Amino acid sequence: MNKKSLLLYYMNKHKMTFCLVVFFTALQALFGACFAIFFERFIDYANTVTALGFDSDEFVKKVIYLLIYIIVYVFINFMRRILRSELIVQTDYDIKRDFFQTILSKDVQEYHIKETGFYLSRFTEDIPTIINDYILEFFNLVLYLCQSVFTVIVAFYINWIIASIYMVLSFVIIVYTSLFEKKFKDLRMEMSSRNAEYLTGLKMYLEGYDYIKLQRAEEIFLRSFENKINVLNKTKKQWWLLDSYYSPGNAFLTLLLTFASIVFATFFYVNGVFSIGLLTASIYLSTEIFNPISNLFEQITYLKGNKQIADTVFGELLNVKRDAGNALEEVQDCLLENVSVKYPGSDQYILQQVNVRFPIGKKYLVVGSSGIGKSTLLKLLSGQIDYEGNIFLNQQELRTIDKRNLYQRIGYMPQSGFIFTDTIKNNIDVCRKHSDEDVYSIAEKVQLESFVKSKGMDSIVSEEILEVSGGEKQRLCLARVLISMPEILLLDEVTAALDAETSYQIETLITSLDMTLFYVCHKLSPDIVSRFDYVVTFEDKNIIIKDSSQYVSSRY
Repeated sequence: MNKKSLLLYYMNKHKMTFCLVVFFTALQALFGACFAIFFERFIDYANTVTALGFDSDEFVKKVIYLLIYIIVYVFINFMRRILRSELIVQTDYDIKRDFFQTILSKDVQEYHIKETGFYLSRFTEDIPTIINDYILEFFNLVLYLCQSVFTVIVAFYINWIIASIYMVLSFVIIVYTSLFEKKFKDLRMEMSSRNAEYLTGLKMYLEGYDYIKLQRAEEIFLRSFENKINVLNKTKKQWWLLDSYYSPGNAFLTLLLTFASIVFATFFYVNGVFSIGLLTASIYLSTEIFNPISNLFEQITYLKGNKQIADTVFGELLNVKRDAGNALEEVQDCLLENVSVKYPGSDQYILQQVNVRFPIGKKYLVVGSSGIGKSTLLKLLSGQIDYEGNIFLNQQELRTIDKRNLYQRIGYMPQSGFIFTDTIKNNIDVCRKHSDEDVYSIAEKVQLESFVKSKGMDSIVSEEILEVSGGEKQRLCLARVLISMPEILLLDEVTAALDAETSYQIETLITSLDMTLFYVCHKLSPDIVSRFDYVVTFEDKNIIIKDSSQYVSSRY
């Protein structure tokens, strides 16, 4: 994407439909304005009939012409709406798809800079605003602009005096709308920010529902939720209050100017300057010009506020970092050189000035108390968090390696697994690359065969519905990591939710695999430790590697 405007970019993708929408919009406005000419001539004809006598054939002919004109006008309006709806649906699909693709283009570290509520707010609030209050209203703006222009042109065609009056009176509406422009724009951006905060809080409450209930903290969280609603609604109230001042004033000015133009037209008719037909045309035009002009500048005010949101979202689409790192060959070496880690917002280092080399092809048991750096080490090696110093894989700095290539060689499973609302098969084979036999084979290895047999490979499982036990969930996620057979396997307490027998079988499996293994575990015993080559411990924010036999002899 290299366009400067979201609107131009997406309209250019569907330029034929866009051009047809604009064409039928302009045509509808032209036909609408030209009704004044029909009315003028029809009324003047009626006035002539009164003086010269009634000709039924001529009367029927004029009525038929007017009916045909009305039918064509309605058809043009129908085509405009059909084509516009098609364009809006296409654009809605494109923006949502592109934004989701942008999210998927981020690496894990970049994605987690923002909270989940921020991304949800983009999809549930900002993109619908862009579609409904920016792009859709842009076409209304085109309609109002065309109506204003063609109405003025027809007014000059009919009589320059009344057209001049319309032009002068229209400036009153222009000045009035300009007074509210900046405030509407600022409030729109503030609502977007407040909505993101609200969705972040809502997601947190729903994810922590069980804990809220079990701790009997309903009242506490209800009050917290009420506060978030109030903060959001305070901004919304400011918007609607501003609109309450603006809209009635705008409606009053529109009616006042319409009345004033009718008074002028009546004055000229009484003084013999206008015919009865011209008076009728003037009255029709006065009702047609001020509403479009009022709506035109009202739309400009709203669009400027919504354009800021559109530009912000489009900027995110443009500014995403496309990972163009170096390819990583088979991993032969892993070295941490002067590595220090602290999490955003904290001045305390979790790891500091770490210098350690991990021989590839070995099994590492990562142990230590909570918060000492075990999970941090795994996230470091998988490129999920920022760090000071250097991490080298095959003498390539981790930051320079293409992340997709890195994730192909490193398999990572966190403490808390995740299940997609999909089939058991697709939860294991998320990339849809493996046969049913491969999927079943890996399910069997992680002790999931009875679960798969009882439900069926194509049964739907879900994170939201309590139909999968904690142990089954962990094994399902482990199968997902193992099916691609990575070179380096990073497992963070994956047996924590399993019974002793299943844990033993899983640990036997992972330690028998021909790959480098980093395994975080709290349930230690001489038997478990002896299955690993080395034990990784943490002392004074540093990493110490010990031979497993040495560790056993010193501890047991």
